[in-house]
Order: sequence, then C-alpha cells, then structure tokens
Amino acid sequence: MTVSIRTVLLPLGLAVLAVAGLALTPQEGAKAQDIRFLRIGAGPTSGTSFSIAGLIANAISNPPGSRPCEKGGSCGVPGVIAVAQSTQGSSESLRSVARGGLDAALAQGDTLIAAVNGQGDFAGKAALKNLRAIGVLYPATVHVVVRKDSRIKTLRDLRGKRVSLGEKTSDAFANARRILAAFNIPLDQMAVYNLTANAAADLMAAGKLDAFFAVDGAPAVTIQDLAERVGIALLPLNGPPALKLADKTFLDSAEIPADTYKGVAATATLQTGIVLVVNAAMPDDLALGLTRALWHKNTAKLLANGHPVAKRITLETALSGLGNNIPLHPGAAAFYAEADVTR
Repeated sequence: MTVSIRTVLLPLGLAVLAVAGLALTPQEGAKAQDIRFLRIGAGPTSGTSFSIAGLIANAISNPPGSRPCEKGGSCGVPGVIAVAQSTQGSSESLRSVARGGLDAALAQGDTLIAAVNGQGDFAGKAALKNLRAIGVLYPATVHVVVRKDSRIKTLRDLRGKRVSLGEKTSDAFANARRILAAFNIPLDQMAVYNLTANAAADLMAAGKLDAFFAVDGAPAVTIQDLAERVGIALLPLNGPPALKLADKTFLDSAEIPADTYKGVAATATLQTGIVLVVNAAMPDDLALGLTRALWHKNTAKLLANGHPVAKRITLETALSGLGNNIPLHPGAAAFYAEADVTR
C-alpha cells in the first residue's frame, strides 16, 4: 500500500523511521512519486519484536539516492522507506494488516494460524483469510517469572498469588489463559493483574507482585534487567498439559538455556515462531523484493549486530513450522523456490 509522507510521519511517537537523517537532493526529490512507505506493526516498544522490526525496516529500505548495495549502501527494495510502528500485540497487528492499516507485521505464529483459519477470537466472520507469510523470523518464548527468593516453584503454586497475565489485548494474555486452563488453574483462584511486562517487573521488584507471564524472544531485556535487580526464577512448563498444548495450539516445546538470565537454570517452556506477515493484495514483485532484502547477506550482519535475538533469524529456518496452516505470499514463495528452501 502506498501512503503519503504526511500519513507516515504523523505517529512519530509510535514509529521509528528507518532512514533517519535522509536528505534528498532536488534531483532526488523529483523522484518522490516513486517512494513507497511501508509500516510494520510490531507490538509494544519495550518488546523484542519492536526492536527487530526497526532493524528489518532499515534493511528493506532503499530510498532514491542511496549508495548502491555493492558499494556498502542499502540492499533494500528500491524506493521503499519502512517504519516500525507500535501496536498492542499480534491480534491488533494482524487485523490492521488485513484491513490495510498496516503494510506488514511481526506476529506470533499461533495467533496467525488462528486468524487465517478462523479459530478462537477469529472464528466465523472474524477470520482473516487475506493474510500471507513472508517468513519465520525467530522464536517467541513463554516466560513465567517469579522472584528467586519466592516459594513458588510450579504453576500450581500460583493459586492465591498476585499474578499478571499481560494486558488483555496482548499475546502474553492469550497464551497465559490457554496455559493456565491446560494446567487446570482457574483464574478466579488468583489475584489477576493485566500489566505490561515493564510494569509487572517494577511491581515484582517492589514486592507487590508474585509472578507474571511474558512472551518474548529470549533474552528479553525487561526480564534480564529484573534478574540483575532482584534475582528471578522461571517456572517450568512441562509434563502432559504442556505436551497437549504443543499438539493442539501451535505452540512447541522448548527450553530456555541455563544463564540466559543471570543465575537461572535451564527451564522447560513453550514457544511459537514470530512471522513477518503481509496482506495478500501486496504486489508479487514487492513481496519478492522484501523477501530478497530480508535474507540478503548484508541484512544478516545488520540484524546480528542489532539485537541478541536477531542472531536466530536465519534463512534455514524461514519456513520452519509454517506447514500448510499458513499460506506464503506468492512473491515470497518465488524467492524460496529460487533459493531452494522448502517447508
């Protein structure tokens, strides 16, 4: 979708311009009609997805007048200027992409599958059949965080405790509800809070919260900081309930390695892939260009130097877990066929 400069620049508090400092010469300004602005939805500004979206926006941008890729300049899509825009989570991002409010989004794979296939909150007329995947980026991991000095050792110990499940529109909240239901822990047996991860961490540090759920790439900055401040532990998500979730809700069994967070042992958990998603109406040549730029060797260097989680973004896992549940955009499919990458 092509939008005006005014449309993109209005929400500066929520968007990160991928080409800060760009100055066009008069000759280059004459080419302004060829510029295409793309907005990438990416969850809260404090989350990993927002940081990664900013890096991707930079990688796929290639405004008129940029230095050629082969000379150390932009290897993005000619004429594209991309921005990362904050949203409340995958559900909001996907609905916005479906109706054309955003051009792309980073979204959890389990939420995307539900949206495309009309499941859960997306049942019936709420299904978003016009979403298409560009590729899988990195895993988002479920964290159930408690203080290290807490007596809470398992999910069942959360009964009677003060627990934040995440904001009601967030990915953390959706996952927390499914997980607690699978472990047969009713919400009315806890004092439930609906907080951002940052707010939950601050309350925990102050001794006013016993546990909180967060879904983010590991290591998550907010949880790293809390581990340094007060010491934390992570509750394991394993056993038959976790295996059943992995089978039925498009979550996978995983492990957070030891010392991902200071002093925290290896912990069994669940995870889902973060997928770059666009609207099916995106022109095939643009989707092909975005996919090619995303997996360019120079992009890999940019990502690896920009965020610890970004090192896990590789072409080899670009189609991991998509199966037949999530349709690829034809432009992206053309790139993977050229690169000989299969599901």
